[in-house]
Amino acid sequence: MADAKYLKGACAHCQGPIEFPAEGLGEIIPCPHCGAPTELLLPTPEETPAPTSRHLKWFLIGGGILIVGTVAAIALLFLANHLARKTREQQQARPRVDADGRSKPGRVKKSLNADTATMQDFEFSSVVVGAAPGSTLVYASGTLRNATDRQRFGVAVELELQDSTGAPAGTAKDYAAVIEPRAEWKFRALVVPKNATRARITKITEQ
Repeated sequence: MADAKYLKGACAHCQGPIEFPAEGLGEIIPCPHCGAPTELLLPTPEETPAPTSRHLKWFLIGGGILIVGTVAAIALLFLANHLARKTREQQQARPRVDADGRSKPGRVKKSLNADTATMQDFEFSSVVVGAAPGSTLVYASGTLRNATDRQRFGVAVELELQDSTGAPAGTAKDYAAVIEPRAEWKFRALVVPKNATRARITKITEQ
């Protein structure tokens, strides 16, 4: 005969442990500890409380505030960069004024070296127009130097092309993604017009 299966419960009055045969489940007996009548039952398993809707609500609110704050910070950073770039462009485009209050034409200033000039805090050499070695392509080439202690991004140099008589013969352009502080960039703009023999820098821009 197989051994009887025993279960464990507790008195409903004194909580004293009671061990009883499985077939006695549900019967009422006197408690062996306190003598009070108690029903033989298995202990009720504890339930893990589920998250309340209130906790979920605060969790969603906190997540929404975090997302809104992040988007607002990115928007403010973008706006600040845009305003700073716009201010810099306006300052660069502002005409120079001499001692008597009259605007000076142009923004090119000759340096002590006759072969170089400055514009927008860049120093540049004279431009040479000629064919590339071993090629039939013609380029307008020269050197542009960042005369500041900061990086310059998205620098574009625009050139006016001229024929042998000095008459306008078109334009050319070259671009550098970044120029380090006090560094030189050797630009080389492709010259398409066949009659162009000379070139000069007319504009320097940056992002």
